[in-house]
Amino acid sequence: MPLLLIMQNPDFFFRNILVVVSYKGTNFFGWQKQKKEITIQGEIESALFKVLHEKINLTGSGRTDAGVHALGQTANFKIQSQIKDWKLLKALNANLPDDIRIRNLKEVDEKFSARYSTKKKTYRYRVYTEKTKSPFENEYSYFYPYDLDVKFVKGALKYLVGRHDFTSFSSIKDMNKSKIRTIKKIRVYKAGGMLNVEFVGNGFLYNMIRIIMGTVIDLHMHKRKPSEMKKILNGHNRDLAGSTLSSKGLFLVDVKY
Repeated sequence: MPLLLIMQNPDFFFRNILVVVSYKGTNFFGWQKQKKEITIQGEIESALFKVLHEKINLTGSGRTDAGVHALGQTANFKIQSQIKDWKLLKALNANLPDDIRIRNLKEVDEKFSARYSTKKKTYRYRVYTEKTKSPFENEYSYFYPYDLDVKFVKGALKYLVGRHDFTSFSSIKDMNKSKIRTIKKIRVYKAGGMLNVEFVGNGFLYNMIRIIMGTVIDLHMHKRKPSEMKKILNGHNRDLAGSTLSSKGLFLVDVKY
């Protein structure tokens, strides 16, 4: 597709643009741009330059790790171009790889920040519990071929709802000084052999959801009681929790403002 060369006018104010992005994280080294790796942010910024001939800095609502997928990641950026929103949406998708799509795009208030204006995020972790792997689900779920029922998972996760110190479920690589976060809601449901767990919160620590789910699996595998999750939470010690499950089962569902 030919480039849309947009003349820049110093009298124009910068427009603040919000995008909603879906992506399959399998082939990317996470969201955040890196010099030697292919990332979601890097691909979108490259597409923006091809379309607008402006060097754009994209601000995401947060980072997703390598292999994590998104249904509704959000980001914003500022441009001088007066290109119509629908034309920019079409042009960006024409210049992005097939595993990244801009779902929606609109102009927002100049003070809006996809990162700092966030009120809550929803993540979903998917566990495939059939006896054999599915060739269609292998890239989008963690495989656990045992009867992991909804009642057990709900019994373990109910202790995590609310405002807590989540040190036990934080990676040693997490650089946040405070490990206190608020989980507003956890929803657990099954669709066929797929167990889905949705976490709604104001923010999450590095690997937090993957460690929580690894702890659920560990409790179930070793026939421990769901109530032990409370002891692990209150222990404030990463060694008490389970392993970090694969990134491929994790989806950023949406971000609310």
